[in-house]
Amino acid sequence: MSDKHRLLLSQASNVTFLPMTAIGEQGGLDLSAVRDIEEVNSGYTQVFDGDVVIAKITPCFENGKGALVSGMLGGVGFGTTELHVLTPSSDLDGRFLYFITVSTPFRQLGEACMTGAAGQKRVPEEFVSNYRIPVPPIEQQRAIAAYLDRETSRLDALVATKERMLGLLAEKRRTLITHAVTHGLEGTKTKEPEHQYRLAAITGRAGHGSDAEGRVNHAAAWGDDRVSRQASTFFPTKRLKHVVSLRRSRIVGSEHDSPYVGLENIESWTGKHLGNLAITANVQDTSLSNTFESGDVLLGKLRPYLAKVWVAEFAGRSTAEFLVMKPIQVEARFLRYVCLWRDFVETVDASTFGSKMPRADWNFIGNMLIPVPTLQIQRAIADFLDQATARLDALSFATKRTIELLKERRTALIAAAVTGQIDAEQAA
Repeated sequence: MSDKHRLLLSQASNVTFLPMTAIGEQGGLDLSAVRDIEEVNSGYTQVFDGDVVIAKITPCFENGKGALVSGMLGGVGFGTTELHVLTPSSDLDGRFLYFITVSTPFRQLGEACMTGAAGQKRVPEEFVSNYRIPVPPIEQQRAIAAYLDRETSRLDALVATKERMLGLLAEKRRTLITHAVTHGLEGTKTKEPEHQYRLAAITGRAGHGSDAEGRVNHAAAWGDDRVSRQASTFFPTKRLKHVVSLRRSRIVGSEHDSPYVGLENIESWTGKHLGNLAITANVQDTSLSNTFESGDVLLGKLRPYLAKVWVAEFAGRSTAEFLVMKPIQVEARFLRYVCLWRDFVETVDASTFGSKMPRADWNFIGNMLIPVPTLQIQRAIADFLDQATARLDALSFATKRTIELLKERRTALIAAAVTGQIDAEQAA
């Protein structure tokens, strides 16, 4: 430890605290946490302004968690023991060193050298200390770091713009579904020539959740929730359990060889089946599983997976964390969109219980009032939403691919610059 660092420590009372969550994957730092030095001066990793920190544990290391530290309270901090701390020498620029530690060669070799059990693998200190780095003149290092600061900032800004676009597309998708299932479609044509109408108006407001004069009876709604209030505004409503039959057959997965569908096989919101049927057919699941038939609607009941809703394309078995509904008085595709309706998802989410793995209960979900227009209208809404969401999903896919390419460009740029393949001074 240098004399400067000893002086900083001797003067410190409160210091910056750096848990792993404070370390970003693009060099960012959250310096808001502060601790009394007596609380952290043992059992934690000591850090000073100007040091470069590297996450040592998987998957934080592979994800690029690391930063050049600056701006800590009094220039002193303590962090998680899952950090390697590098102090640049006088002939090494800290920013240049940071870019080396996030470059592809460093990360790939570090990952290959990890030791420990699965899920707890770490990059050993010996790898970091023995890793050979290029050390051009300090002015050239600074030029490379300045070049990378400028170019990566530009790429990061483009990524941020694309990610905001993804958020807007997702919001537009949710809004579109919500409006269609609760208000119907404007100007939809029926089979009758040239007859246009508002789907919602054709059904009126009478039905479950309404009184004899058509006024909405909120007290009759399950829990007086937003779902029931909105559902009964335009279409007749019924409790979900009255329009579907819940499949309750359970089998031990290893005793059945039909195709298996887990939560990981269904994409949130889009309902796309991501697994390969030839592969999922051979999954040996040791937990209890549900059986389902083609045309059933599977709804994830764990809190993080409530937007995983799939219309089964074949018969098989699924994890018990899906509710399997057989449509009786409702069109399967329309039911899927009802389950993706914003207020439906939020109300079910609020009903989940359990501390470690909160999940929804069928007794609550089955009693929720949902809009139930005629089957003709349901199919018209489902057809419209199939086409509209497909267009939005295509835009989202293209945007995600652009983000991937920008991140790949960022990674390649850093590797090329720190290894001398780019003349940063000339590029500037």
